[in-house]
Amino acid sequence: MARRLGERAVLRDEEKVFERGQRHSIRITYGSHKYNRLDEYTPQPHALDMELLGYIALGLIAGLLTTIAGLGGGLVLTLALAVLVGPQAALALAAPALLLGNLHRITLFRSNLDLRFSMPFVVGAVPGALLGGFLTLALPELVLHLLIVLALGVAAAKELKLIRFTPKASAVVPISFFVGVLTATSGGGGLLLGPLLLAAGARGSRFVASASLIAASVHISRLVAY
Repeated sequence: MARRLGERAVLRDEEKVFERGQRHSIRITYGSHKYNRLDEYTPQPHALDMELLGYIALGLIAGLLTTIAGLGGGLVLTLALAVLVGPQAALALAAPALLLGNLHRITLFRSNLDLRFSMPFVVGAVPGALLGGFLTLALPELVLHLLIVLALGVAAAKELKLIRFTPKASAVVPISFFVGVLTATSGGGGLLLGPLLLAAGARGSRFVASASLIAASVHISRLVAY
């Protein structure tokens, strides 16, 4: 009897040690993980659906604005995404969405597209977008945030007619270079491209067709750099 009681006591002690070891192991494994809550570690389908719908809505608004005005949607989309995911991710996410929109507008206005007129803009904007894309990867997020906010401020001041920019048509290539840089770093290249196209004589459907071709070239170039 004493022997059996002793064996039971030993077994009970071993079980307690095993249970303590299990609890200790689980606590260490779970506590050392960067997520301390399982609901944070596991993505919630409902939250993901709402986030996706938000991105789609932003893309539709940006596309509508660009189709109506010819320019401007890129800055709106980039600013909204920067608030949600940060400036670098916002610029990278906005580029393919805006590229698709511009390709669509090229097909809609292809009868008004003048390649001879548009090519000098493309020649200047493409290397600028490549440089701007590489700068985006190198610049701190704070600087990119400031550039996006600055572009928005300039756009607002322009709409309120507080500032005016009238470029020379003879400076198409160098100004287009800065269009590419600004688009890749802040989404604000349209602030220069619009007045430049007007100075070169583009109006109406020709304006939209030319702006779409130039913008598509810029978005492809900055995607390569990103």
